[in-house]
Amino acid sequence: MKQKTKWKRNCPKCGKNLDTNNSSYYYFTLRNNTLCKSCSKKGKCPWNKGKVGLQKSPYKGKTWVDIYGKEESSKKKKNLQIKCGKGKSLEDILGKEKAEESRKKNSISHKGEKNSFFGKKHSQESNQKNREKHLGKIHSKETKFKIRKKILEKIKNNLKNGYQILPFYNSKACKLMDEYGKENGYNFQHAMNGGEYFISELGYWVDGVDHDKKTIIEYYERHHKSKEKKDEQRINEIKKFMKYKIIILREWTDNIEFV
Repeated sequence: MKQKTKWKRNCPKCGKNLDTNNSSYYYFTLRNNTLCKSCSKKGKCPWNKGKVGLQKSPYKGKTWVDIYGKEESSKKKKNLQIKCGKGKSLEDILGKEKAEESRKKNSISHKGEKNSFFGKKHSQESNQKNREKHLGKIHSKETKFKIRKKILEKIKNNLKNGYQILPFYNSKACKLMDEYGKENGYNFQHAMNGGEYFISELGYWVDGVDHDKKTIIEYYERHHKSKEKKDEQRINEIKKFMKYKIIILREWTDNIEFV
């Protein structure tokens, strides 16, 4: 790579070095005989010179209720929430295609080492605080109903499409397994393609399997971080019994493990 030539110039007032790599900027400064930043600001009166202090705001320390009253303040808050899109999904605001694109970009920008919490762990104190916050909390009837409704909708959709009902599965994981299979020449049987394979002798369900090429694929969500030992024990048992090659995909990293 060739190094860019520096265009040399000095400040006409103080003689400070003002070298640049931009030729157009260099000729612009020569034509206008521009000064450096410190010289250009000298002698100019700043905006707050001679003022004792800014005038105190009459609304400081007051709430919306104090200023507008209860009725008007509640109306204004509701209008703001509507403008900000409260109660609306990304699909409602951006549309289906743009919403999917924004979600993909967001997931890529927070994956692996790009995540600010990558390689870190919560301390025992923070774990204890989170535990105490959620102790004794019970879901209301409304939230229970919403959860039940979503599960029933999922079961109905699975029945319509001929997908697996039990055990529950991750549709994103199935898509990722299909993508990996197409790239590497596998045809995995999974929840959305013939149903997950059940090893009756061991009592384990396998996320994906290709019997022709004797390979098993497993997809680990983030909650698998807390049960690494159990997962290792499970995979060792499956490998001894099936004698298949095992591929492990993890949600929080791009690395692929072969066992």
